Amino acid sequence: MHPTGPIAQRFPPVARTRPACLPLDARVGRLTELADTASRQHDPDLASTVFNQAALLTSSLGLPNYARQLRHRHAALHLTRGPLRRWR
Repeated sequence: MHPTGPIAQRFPPVARTRPACLPLDARVGRLTELADTASRQHDPDLASTVFNQAALLTSSLGLPNYARQLRHRHAALHLTRGPLRRWR
């Protein structure tokens, strides 16, 4: 997927106000635990959640280029591996 291709233009990231969140160390800790669980259980749904939350976290930290890289890696996984199961 090209970063300026038709799909990216149709669904661009939208800046929005976000609610208050946990302190950074707690957010990173939860994300690390989720990534460990996804790896242990070989769960693509959880792995997808990790990519999404990592991109949101880096965006919140003012690292938009890194957030974009994570979104592209996330999209590439979906495009090469097919759709995930439906959310429970």
